[in-house]
Amino acid sequence: MMIALLDLDGVLADFLGGCLQQHGWNDLDSNKVQWKFWHGKGMSDAEFWESKDFNFWSNLPQTADGMEILNVVERQVGRQNVFICSSPCLTRGCTAGKALWVEEHLPAGYSQRLFLTGRKEVFAGPRKVLVDDNDDNLNRFASAGGSVCSVPRPWNALGQRGLPVVETVAKRLERIMQK
Repeated sequence: MMIALLDLDGVLADFLGGCLQQHGWNDLDSNKVQWKFWHGKGMSDAEFWESKDFNFWSNLPQTADGMEILNVVERQVGRQNVFICSSPCLTRGCTAGKALWVEEHLPAGYSQRLFLTGRKEVFAGPRKVLVDDNDDNLNRFASAGGSVCSVPRPWNALGQRGLPVVETVAKRLERIMQK
């Protein structure tokens, strides 16, 4: 049995789109944005994160391909073996907002399979795969003994190669399942 840990922000929930909308940054090209894009707008990390409260997290839109990614992962490992694993920020309301987002946007049962931690690698091990858009999370998980599947996004190494998102995730998961 394989266990899949599926990231939330940037994979299922459109963190970038929510940020662009919240700050009115219509001039940023979401296909070319790099992480810490707010620095280019003269905003410090503290200023950026303090506005990410309960309402921000609970009202994020879905990513355009998020449900397709979820379906691909479920087909590979079985819905009962898919867990949501998301890194919370320190802003008040973040964890509750993410939990409500999962409850309102994902099929029944996922709110009971939600892990909120900045240390995803503690779940790494044989027959465990992390599906994430953050290269640092993926590297730590792999170093701790887990398998990894990168979701191509503009801010990560695979995204910069212009690969098709859902197809790339599906092919990588198929290779992992064959091991």
